[in-house]
Amino acid sequence: MNKKVVWIAIGFIIIVVILAVANNKQSSSDKTVVAIIPLSGATARTGEFAKRGIDMAVAELKGSGIKVVYEDSQLDPKTAISEFNRYAGDKNTIAYLTVGSPVAMALKPLAQQNRTVLMSIVSAPAYSSLNDYTFRINGTAQIELKNVIQQIHDIGAKSLAVLYQNDDYGKGLLNSIKANYAGTIVDEEGFPADATDMRSQLTKVKSKNPDVIFIAAYSKAVGLVARQAKDLALRSQLICGSACDTPDLLSTAAGGAEGLLVIAPTPKANTSFMSAHNAAYKEDPSYVTTRMYDSVNLIVQADKVCGTNADYKSCMKDTIHAVKDFPGVAFPVNFDQNGDLQDQFIVKKVVNGALQIQ
Repeated sequence: MNKKVVWIAIGFIIIVVILAVANNKQSSSDKTVVAIIPLSGATARTGEFAKRGIDMAVAELKGSGIKVVYEDSQLDPKTAISEFNRYAGDKNTIAYLTVGSPVAMALKPLAQQNRTVLMSIVSAPAYSSLNDYTFRINGTAQIELKNVIQQIHDIGAKSLAVLYQNDDYGKGLLNSIKANYAGTIVDEEGFPADATDMRSQLTKVKSKNPDVIFIAAYSKAVGLVARQAKDLALRSQLICGSACDTPDLLSTAAGGAEGLLVIAPTPKANTSFMSAHNAAYKEDPSYVTTRMYDSVNLIVQADKVCGTNADYKSCMKDTIHAVKDFPGVAFPVNFDQNGDLQDQFIVKKVVNGALQIQ
């Protein structure tokens, strides 16, 4: 090989190295939104819906200087805290997204300490707090339970039992319904969040013969409860909330959920979003998808306002709190003083093995 060829080869290598370094510098300067969502485990389906919304928003934001990275929370608070702290020291981390009450409650104090926006799909009432860095991007447990209680009244029920998973989500809904339901609660039975056999609790509930059983649990657990209630010939009307509104409910119930009522945020979306989503995923979107899509866009919009602000983090918080009628894909987005979304709810019913909007 002659000297000229050698020098050409060396020059080429130098150019490649320079371009690689330049590219790394460019990507490292991107602002980062960290999505700590359940990508495995019992609630992985909900995490998948969240990721769809985030991915769709990111696809439209090329050139914004903002990237999203995904970490698997496994719906485990310790895992989520570890992932949060891994990014907390990075000055380019501008916000976090998460799903699930146990994780959101664990990350809430960390978001405050780090003065970094945290946007969560979370039902636990204790997540609400005045004018801070945490935002709830779905309806509060109070709004959800207002709709649950209205449905209980509408079907003429006189007595109620509550079956709840023993974590922030289940206990939060239990406490809220006890505080707001004016009728008779004849029984309340808890079970571990990872339980697979609720027959003993259902047998106790059956002995009280309630008109309605409200199940405060995630979709797979609700499916198991419905299937086991059918096995026990339990005739009470079953009702669950937003956390059971995934396909896991029906697949786990294996035909045992017929007649069950689901009170959940509306999954409606505008025509363009619906078309894009259905083309990509061959099914209608979940409310989790639309809320996460809106969350990314809210963060990007706030960054445009706060990009050169001397107190960037505080500006991000204040800008999102000040949102008024932000154009969400389902409805105009507004937050109250606690950073809680003013959500809209619907009633679904399992009819012939499928969830139908009532």
